[in-house]
Formats: sequence, structure tokens, C-alpha cells
Amino acid sequence: MKKILIFFLAFCFAAISYADRRNVYEMFKEKPHIKVYLKKVDSDVDDPYVKINEFKRIFEDVHRKRIKIKFVPVDSADKADVVATVKIKDYIFRKKAMPSIFGAAAVAADTLAMKSSAKLSVDYTLTDPKTGKIITEFKNFTTNARRPVKSMEDGNKAFEFAAEKNINRFIYKAFHEQKQG
Repeated sequence: MKKILIFFLAFCFAAISYADRRNVYEMFKEKPHIKVYLKKVDSDVDDPYVKINEFKRIFEDVHRKRIKIKFVPVDSADKADVVATVKIKDYIFRKKAMPSIFGAAAVAADTLAMKSSAKLSVDYTLTDPKTGKIITEFKNFTTNARRPVKSMEDGNKAFEFAAEKNINRFIYKAFHEQKQG
């Protein structure tokens, strides 16, 4: 039992250490705001609902709405503190998704309020505009957005929900102070 506990603690410590290497909070914590330039958004996805211009708009909107850390989208790399490059790797939309938690109660609850699901995977790369060196990368950063069918009944709405959730989680993982366990 003691060996299992030690292994579990070592595993948790390793996971926390890995997450910390990608976090750039320490680099930007003294800045009153972080100027972000979205250099490029590409997509590997051949889906009519995946719209690069929509992703760019959501990316800037989400950054502007952040409260704890203030972001300012800028229109060129020479004005930026950080340059973001994005590649949309995967997008899956299901109008009527299966429950993500199994069990009699979960299935009954999901049956009463049918959900739609949108899964979005994105590569984020942040670079230093002065040196061009990579500051941090998040590869295949994946989120699932689940909503009642009525609020996410088409792929366009679903992509917007998924993009907003994905970008918000990326900002949290990359820029917010992560608590040490």
C-alpha cells in the first residue's frame, strides 16, 4: 500500500512539473497587460463548419474578455509581447451525443436533456516576437463542448462553443498561475 501511495505521489508531481514547463505565468506576471498578435491560423480539417475567420474572431474576443490577466490583441508582431500561431487539428460535431458518464442515473439524465457534442483539437505555439524563439507549445490541445441540442443544433454554433471553450482553457493553462500541489 505504501509503495502505491509513493508511486501515486511521484506520478502527480511529474504531471504538475510537466504542466509547469508549458505555463508562461512567471514570464508575464509583472505586466499590466499582455499584447498578443495572432499571426496565423491554419486548419488540417476539411469540414464546412471549421471557419478560420470565425476562429480568429473568437480568439480575439476571448482574449479581450479575460479579467484576471488583461490581454490586448494587436495587429502586428512588432507591437506584441507574444505571437500566437494556431493550427486546428481536429473537429468532430455530433448533434446527438452519447453520455460521457455511464451509469443508470447518468444515462437517465442525459436522456431527459439530449446533448450535442463538439470536440476540438488545436496546436498553439507562442513565440517571442523579438527573437522568434518558441516560448511554449500546446500540441493537440483538446476540449469537448456539450450543450443541450437546442443551443447547439448546428455545426456552426457548435464550432463557436468549442472554439471558445478551447481558447479559454488554453489561456488558463498557458498564462494563469498554476497552484502547486
